[in-house]
Amino acid sequence: MDGAWAQASEIAAAVSEGRISAAAVVGAALARIRQLNSKLNAFTDVLGERALERAQAIDRTRAKGPLAGVPFAVKNLFDIAGLATRAGSRINRDRAPATRDATLDTGAVVVVRSFRPQADLRPALARRHVSLRGKPRSCRADGTLCARPCARL
Repeated sequence: MDGAWAQASEIAAAVSEGRISAAAVVGAALARIRQLNSKLNAFTDVLGERALERAQAIDRTRAKGPLAGVPFAVKNLFDIAGLATRAGSRINRDRAPATRDATLDTGAVVVVRSFRPQADLRPALARRHVSLRGKPRSCRADGTLCARPCARL
């Protein structure tokens, strides 16, 4: 199994069945992140030590879950214990660190936190545009902008 390209369900099954350890999967993900993140600049925080500890705990207890041992990234919109949740905004840079994780216990392992647009408006407005006058406008089904000048959020 190539952990870099395997589906989450394949990784979880392999970990649950003991064909691979969660620590090995997470270690490989962290190695790939170390190799590529300086070029891609995709992540704001790499949680290497924490992720490996969580993976080792999964291996020790043979914890199972729908995503057992699957490494994943969390957008900088969700709380991670010990880190400030900035939501992509400079005004949040001095926030106190979160006291607990916002994630559910599915057996998955948070390895990184990634960038997020300021105030995280993009998902809520994925197909909305704001005209230059500030009025909401919809785009066409093909993704092109409406007839009047609009700026994509």
